[in-house]
Amino acid sequence: MDNEKDNNRTRQLADSSATASPSNPEGSTSSTANTRDTDAENVGDDTESLVSKNDDSTSSNNEDENNIITLDDDDDENGIMQSNARIDPVGGILTVSDVLIELDDNLKSKLVIDLMQICEVDEDTAKSTLESYRWSMQDSIDFLLYANNSMSSNEEEGGDKMAIDTDDEKDKPQTSSFPNEGASTSAIASSSSVLHQLCSPGEDGKKEKLVEREIQVVTTPGGSFSNWAPEKFSVLSWNLDGLDDKNLEKRTDYVINLVEREKHDVLFFQELLPYTFDYIARRLLPQYKPIPGTDDSSCQYLTATFLRKNSVYYEDHYLLPFPNSLMGRTLLVTKAFIGRAKLALLNTHLESTAEYQSQRKVQLQTCFEMASTFDKEYNVIFGGDLNLRDREVDNTLPSSMVDLWIRCGSRPTCQYTWDLTRNTNKQMPSKFQPRCRFDRFYFRNSDPETLNPEFFGVTGIERVPGTQSFPSDHWAIITYLGLTKEARKPPPRKRRAEIDGLPDDD
Repeated sequence: MDNEKDNNRTRQLADSSATASPSNPEGSTSSTANTRDTDAENVGDDTESLVSKNDDSTSSNNEDENNIITLDDDDDENGIMQSNARIDPVGGILTVSDVLIELDDNLKSKLVIDLMQICEVDEDTAKSTLESYRWSMQDSIDFLLYANNSMSSNEEEGGDKMAIDTDDEKDKPQTSSFPNEGASTSAIASSSSVLHQLCSPGEDGKKEKLVEREIQVVTTPGGSFSNWAPEKFSVLSWNLDGLDDKNLEKRTDYVINLVEREKHDVLFFQELLPYTFDYIARRLLPQYKPIPGTDDSSCQYLTATFLRKNSVYYEDHYLLPFPNSLMGRTLLVTKAFIGRAKLALLNTHLESTAEYQSQRKVQLQTCFEMASTFDKEYNVIFGGDLNLRDREVDNTLPSSMVDLWIRCGSRPTCQYTWDLTRNTNKQMPSKFQPRCRFDRFYFRNSDPETLNPEFFGVTGIERVPGTQSFPSDHWAIITYLGLTKEARKPPPRKRRAEIDGLPDDD
């Protein structure tokens, strides 16, 4: 590109100062409906229940605090390289760290070829890496060089440990075939599985605590850490009914496609089989970081949390088994942050069926108590398949926490998440078919407040193509939370330094 075109584009960036405000997701009203309404509208036919993330954000931002001009996700995905433009506060000179380039197919092909030659990778790996990093050549090179160095280190140590043990194993997802029905437990828990690698003991015989690192802090100073966080982010929770093997592969593929399409930032999954966890984790790499809710790769089923990389940043996680559980249930706690907003993400699957109400109520109280232990600067999002009946929550919800379905308007169309009057995956042997609000989100805001709940809805309410099955016997629940302007600022340097154990900056 000639100098004149570069200068024109630079002047365009310098002149961009207006910031548009994206509209809230449809239906985020604050009106209150009857929470016990038995005449709820048809969930399956309600178009408001289907929510896709609003990616139509600003075409350009000029944030005065840091004098940074950035482009939104839509521009990146349409083949426009991200640019960080900064104005010298003394001389008033605009400098652009990455030249803004509108990419056509020919230029994309050239970038792929260049990356193949620089990093000595095949064409598919080069292309998928560039797409993952929105066609940023520098970010792609940094990632591939780090991944290659990690693999070389493992080989020198004589180990065959998968690089997924670190947060920056963003290699191209390995081709993963769905296991045949009746696959043996030993095959499911084999050493090649993602779950086995995440649960495997370290050299000292103890379970490794997988505190993952955001290598981008040091390897890509112009990357996501230097940009402002998005105006809102979303959390999805879904019991995938892995214990029902009917159309399980097609149902799982549908879930993966929905996640890739709607691009939710945090995923809470429940009732995953070990091999469905492995299948989903491989398919969602490198876009999402998988966190299993177990330390036993031979378990019958598990919960899992996934974080969308370059959106929500991982700090730590730990597992709290429920001592009174007869079903192996646990609470998976993940600490993360987005912008300057700290997150405590609590994902669980409480004891099932009416018979185990007493155990479930004790487990719920344990979760609420855990939520109260986080410092006031943390936003706590607690959710999952809680199997709750409303009477079980009476007089137990802490005053600091809110039920997000109620907070966002108590819409009847998204009240029942296990609704056998609409969802035919499971049916009772009687004319009466129950419906319950088993899946829930509870929320505690930070002090000072950094997040604002804007929307609650359901998704995954359509039948899987080519079958008569829905993706699960549960609808998925989703919530959108807006970030305050202060929370959207890039993390301060001190905050970045809190993530210890980063590799040396070669």
